[in-house]
Amino acid sequence: MSYNGIGLQTARGSGTSGRVQKNLTTSKGSSKGHYESRKQKKVLDKVKEAKIENDINKEKAKHDILQHNYKREIDLKCAELRDKLEDESEDEETILVKLDELRKKLTSKLLTTKTKENSIEKPEMDEKVNKSESATYAPRYPKLNKDKRSVR
Repeated sequence: MSYNGIGLQTARGSGTSGRVQKNLTTSKGSSKGHYESRKQKKVLDKVKEAKIENDINKEKAKHDILQHNYKREIDLKCAELRDKLEDESEDEETILVKLDELRKKLTSKLLTTKTKENSIEKPEMDEKVNKSESATYAPRYPKLNKDKRSVR
């Protein structure tokens, strides 16, 4: 039952057929050299960088779309005001003045919302635990005094 001295002398009592199998974990395909592993790491790093850049571009595009939609809303409100004032037969000069005032008001509102969004700070992941959270922490086992052998 052995092959070139490898394997069982006899299959009796072993609970197996005694067949010798090839160890597939030591095949050359699975173990890569230093050069190949570094090369693969570089490829993975490039993929990660591309994904990060893609995410940044998506966020920028999302922001640009939202800003564009808000500007469209401003133009829509200005057009509604213009129609209303023309129906009331206002002068062209007064219409332009009122439209300019409304546009400035709405764009200033847009700028204030932008500054508020930019001023919001996101908490860091490495921050220490708040004191209020640490105050609620209770040890699993009470500590014993060595002298009195009682609970502190």
